[in-house]
Amino acid sequence: MANDTTKIAVQASIKLLKDQIERRKGDIARAADQKKQQAWLLSLCDDAIHQSGLNMVDSDRLDNCVGELYCEGSKQLNQSITRWQEEIEKAEGEIRKLEWMSPA
Repeated sequence: MANDTTKIAVQASIKLLKDQIERRKGDIARAADQKKQQAWLLSLCDDAIHQSGLNMVDSDRLDNCVGELYCEGSKQLNQSITRWQEEIEKAEGEIRKLEWMSPA
């Protein structure tokens, strides 16, 4: 009886970990899409700035601001992706440990 209860608990834990992995993989895919969108928007902004007719000083200043925003956003997305990848690796390790320890 205790063996069956343990087996059910282990299976439930494994399922929860697998669900977490899938959620994080989805988060990573969405973040990768956001990075592509940010790069596209940066390109559009860059084109708009250079075609705006602003004087060189204002154009450079605006270009630098847009570049800084892009870099900060990209940095945050990269940090999130790294953290989510680490969570996936940890969950996969927990699954292996649970499978190894689970009663036959």
